[in-house]
Amino acid sequence: LQRELPGQVSQTGGLGTIAAPQLGGTRPQDTVILLDGVRLADTTGIGVDLSTISLAGVARVEVQRGPVSTLYGSDAQGGVIALYTDAAVDPGTHGDWALGLGTHGLGRLNGTDSLGWGSGNARVALSGGRQDAPTDADNRYREGSAFLGLTQSIADDQTLSVIYRAAFQGTPLPYKSVSLGSPFVYAPERQDSVRSQQVIGTLRSGWGADWGTEVTLGYAEQTRTEPNDFSAFGGPADYRSTSYSAQANATLHWTPSPAFAGSFLLQGIQERAVQPDYAGGTQRGEGHHLAAAMELAWEPVDSVRIVGSLREQKDRQNFVFTTASLVPDTRNSQFTGKLGVNWQIGGGFRAYASGGSAFSNPLLYQVLYNAANGGPDLDNEKSHFIQAGLGWDQGPWQARLEAWRTKIGTAVIFDYNTFLYGMGRDLRFQGLEAAFGWRADKAAIEGWARSQEARDQTVPAGQQLTAPNVVRRPFFAFGLKGERTWGDVRGDLGWSWQGPRYDSFGGFPTL
Repeated sequence: LQRELPGQVSQTGGLGTIAAPQLGGTRPQDTVILLDGVRLADTTGIGVDLSTISLAGVARVEVQRGPVSTLYGSDAQGGVIALYTDAAVDPGTHGDWALGLGTHGLGRLNGTDSLGWGSGNARVALSGGRQDAPTDADNRYREGSAFLGLTQSIADDQTLSVIYRAAFQGTPLPYKSVSLGSPFVYAPERQDSVRSQQVIGTLRSGWGADWGTEVTLGYAEQTRTEPNDFSAFGGPADYRSTSYSAQANATLHWTPSPAFAGSFLLQGIQERAVQPDYAGGTQRGEGHHLAAAMELAWEPVDSVRIVGSLREQKDRQNFVFTTASLVPDTRNSQFTGKLGVNWQIGGGFRAYASGGSAFSNPLLYQVLYNAANGGPDLDNEKSHFIQAGLGWDQGPWQARLEAWRTKIGTAVIFDYNTFLYGMGRDLRFQGLEAAFGWRADKAAIEGWARSQEARDQTVPAGQQLTAPNVVRRPFFAFGLKGERTWGDVRGDLGWSWQGPRYDSFGGFPTL
């Protein structure tokens, strides 16, 4: 994603460090990660970290930029990164394995074996890697993952798919600071580890030419173990946070004519998280989410397509502290909508636009932090957006121009005056992107440029770009990529430049 979407994914350092999506310049928590339709969010509230998500068994990745809460619910105010494991397998056995070795202890092994038969297939994928830390440490960076998948037709119009994935990642952290402002202390045994697993089953059924259903049941689990830098003052030597999530999706597809189609979704999610309390106990949180959604697509004429979607979601979150008599309980209900139009103008031109609303539930960590420190209750974040674009495709030439703006009218922000989370308002993310390219049978080239910004409109004009709640987005990005094929050999070349961005340390912004 860093290669394909420069400036939309940022990493804080080398292997194993946090890699955060910032689709359209939005915040990392505004992007939803899906595996075969099931969320991979860390319900402990740490947020989305792409570096911990294994690609074992993944056949393709789709990125949808822009708010899509009507289809995916909470947290999708910036977009969705969807991973899919389904892949076509020809009859017989097939294998594809790769081994890589390099300096600094670098070693990588990954591959896939598959077996196909007339009515289904089975796939197994393994991957692993290691590399020495930049500084001396007792542990190397290491990762490993495994995938098992089975697809079987159980009737003429029914297909069942079941997958299991497990992954591990260990990252050395040889330096620590026992308090803010103190010098760093070298501790070569320190490390961070993440373990995860998912089980997902999907049944797809066709009921004649017009109707189809898709039912998905999924379970995801993640455990993160981090060293406790303040263990000398009490508490465990390591902090261990575990999140569990169970999800059920039932979708009905209806296509009565080539000009009209609809889908109807019922969704239920139950999530639970357990994380340490600084006082030595534990904090437990549970979330229950029920939703119904509908999307309709209509082509009144051959050149115009209109798509509208609606979603109603009810949420309940409750939390328990083992070291305090606190039991916060929040209940929310949210309605969202989206409307879009696509118009084939003629002459190779296409215009498209969409607008609507989106929302996010407060993160578990934010609610627990406020409850433990006497902070206020938190409500849903609510936003509105508009997107528009113009595309052109004529022979080997293509061009596009896109603009977007998302305004979070009600936002959860961290107040550096009170050191508590509170309900803020008026965070604005907007941008403009242009691209121009040429494509032939054996060669292609494309150049692009993007300008984007994030503003906190509640502060004076001179501080809107540097407020702590909107930093860490590059303002400008440019890129050029191309490919050339010679028989069975293809070469790819890519270059990108990301401009400066505001960052913060202790609440004070720097460029």
